[in-house]
Amino acid sequence: MALTESSVYYHPHTSDLQINRPYYSQENLHEATDYAKPKINRIKHFFKSNCGDIRPLKIIRGIFPIFQWLPSYDWKLDFPCDLIAGVTVAIMHIPQGLGYALLAGVPAVTGIYMALFPNIAYFFLGTSRHNSMGTFAVITLLVGRSVAEFAKNPAYTHTVSMEVNGTWIEKNVMYTDIEVGTSVTLIVSFFHFIMYFFRMGIVCSLLSDALVNGFICGAGVHIFTSQIKAAVGVKPKRHSGPLNIVYTWIDMFKLLIYSTEYTRPAIFTAIILTVICMAVLIFNFYVLKPWLEKYTKIPFPMELVLIVAGVFAATGLELKKNYHTVDIGIIPKGIPAPTFPYLYLFKELLLNSFVTAVVAYAVSMSMAFILAEGENYEVDPNQEFLAHAVGNFFGSIFACIVYGASLSRSMVLRGVGGKTQFTALIAAGIIVIVLLWIADFFEPLPQSVLAAIIMFALRKILLQVTDLPRFWRHSRLDGMVWIIVFLCVVIIDIDYGLLIGVILSIGAIFLQGLKAYTCLVGNIPGTDLYLDVNRYRAAKQLTGVKIIRYQGAINFATRGHLREEVARLSGINAQKEKRRKNREMKKTEKMLKKQNGGMAEASTSRVEGTTNIAFVGDHTEINVPQKTYCIILDFYSMSSIDPAGSGALKKVYTEYREIDIPVFITGCLGPVFEQIKKCGYTEGEDALPLFPTIADAVHFAQNTIPQLKLPAREVEPVEFGAAAG
Repeated sequence: MALTESSVYYHPHTSDLQINRPYYSQENLHEATDYAKPKINRIKHFFKSNCGDIRPLKIIRGIFPIFQWLPSYDWKLDFPCDLIAGVTVAIMHIPQGLGYALLAGVPAVTGIYMALFPNIAYFFLGTSRHNSMGTFAVITLLVGRSVAEFAKNPAYTHTVSMEVNGTWIEKNVMYTDIEVGTSVTLIVSFFHFIMYFFRMGIVCSLLSDALVNGFICGAGVHIFTSQIKAAVGVKPKRHSGPLNIVYTWIDMFKLLIYSTEYTRPAIFTAIILTVICMAVLIFNFYVLKPWLEKYTKIPFPMELVLIVAGVFAATGLELKKNYHTVDIGIIPKGIPAPTFPYLYLFKELLLNSFVTAVVAYAVSMSMAFILAEGENYEVDPNQEFLAHAVGNFFGSIFACIVYGASLSRSMVLRGVGGKTQFTALIAAGIIVIVLLWIADFFEPLPQSVLAAIIMFALRKILLQVTDLPRFWRHSRLDGMVWIIVFLCVVIIDIDYGLLIGVILSIGAIFLQGLKAYTCLVGNIPGTDLYLDVNRYRAAKQLTGVKIIRYQGAINFATRGHLREEVARLSGINAQKEKRRKNREMKKTEKMLKKQNGGMAEASTSRVEGTTNIAFVGDHTEINVPQKTYCIILDFYSMSSIDPAGSGALKKVYTEYREIDIPVFITGCLGPVFEQIKKCGYTEGEDALPLFPTIADAVHFAQNTIPQLKLPAREVEPVEFGAAAG
């Protein structure tokens, strides 16, 4: 069949669109337009797209994104901005590094190392220009769980060789805090390497915004609980498992109530220091910071000032000697010697390391996408896996724990005008100066000062609870995910909360895929538009025709839903109608036998739809016109169909044909049509009647079904305003 010329007229003054084309069935359209299924060898296409263009320079540019932006770097305009941002972020690294390292249960200097070694790797491999990598509260908390469980635990030891009086002996020793921390970091790097190799950047999309928000807020409660202990100067027993936060608070109050003469001075001193620091931080945030913002974007380093003041106060007043306060411990000068982590605890650390790897990546990617909005660059999710993997591998050798993007540092970095990853390199250079010359200056610092700084920094995380109403307004499902994840993290534990959240997110995607949106559509008089009658009051249902729009997928899981929705919206349950028809036929035969004394063939007229035909199930009954002569299924918005779905479609067609109601199918786009054809439902006498558009199906129905034939008349277009009014 040759393609008949169509005409489209556009009148610029009246904005009318007039279309004149021949009627098509799906088969006619394919013949007229020379339709052919694309021939794609998927294996060949995969190797060609991934291995077809192997050029060393292109591979290097792909692995090292620095070679993509460095050649166009504007040293006169960009470098001054990066210099200011790098110095600002380096100053923030010091208090946050010291505090978050103690949160993980490792030496305080570890947090300083994390601002140096992993950031060098991220400078070359990272794609986010505004993420400030290093310590982050939630990540250090997860590492700290493993440290608390396996470090200095007699149940977990390893054998070392040592020389005693000139003789080498082997001795079982417990793992130190940093040994467990670096082991977790190394395993996390393995997970990131695996995810990079299999290009699993899509894993980020499985963590919805509601899940990440609720998880971080719940983890913030754990962080606050861990810091309040240092803030009030007590050391309650460590608890794990469900209700561990509740048990920790109970023990903490017991230690405060039943304090001794030895512990009471430390408690009072810690509380006083905490209150003073919190007051200063509140003043800085609500008074000093808004005033300074009028003159400069660079924030005042109040946290660093408090640390310096805390060191001087602890030294001058001899707080540790006189009041038994707890300081942050020894901070050695210099660069640590490289040491490969132990892997003896590989099996024991596997689960928590996986959770840490997922959380570190998800948090960093969330920040990267937020910060990249409005900027002239893109973030590569798979490349970020490589940057995290190399950074953690490199860091684990130099006494670092798992690193990630900090919310506060990243926002400040962009706020002060940072342009590229040069900020990380500049910050690392300043950290080297700190490590080589002034690291031991911070040793006398009381832990309560760091606890106050961390607790105040947690306000943004804890205030994410105010996001719940927004999630609830946008989607009840997202709101429920937020609540469940938050409660599971707080009540049960962090890793279980994340696992439950991921299951909920996947389940939500599955449920949304199961339930397609269906509706009756009607014609806008005088046009070829067919719209949802529940949303467009000008849309009128055609007499004797039920047009049902199905938006979703039809597969083995949703095939039953298709039949239910056709029965509900058409008001005709084909199976019930067939049984009713058979009963009437038998009743008629009996009456004829009784009247005529012999067999007579009962004839029935065309089935007529009835008003308020109830469908078995939970659906609302549909009021339908007295007569339905055909059903049109519009699949233009169908996303996919599988063999089971094709079979269900064929069954719907057959069931309604048996009760003399033809079913016409429209809008089957390429992949959908090809799947139906592959199942053998497009050829032969019993082929499904397919049409490209609703208008084609309506035209065919009105010209082939006697009850639907209309007298020739000109249809005047309706005024939408009048119809809606």
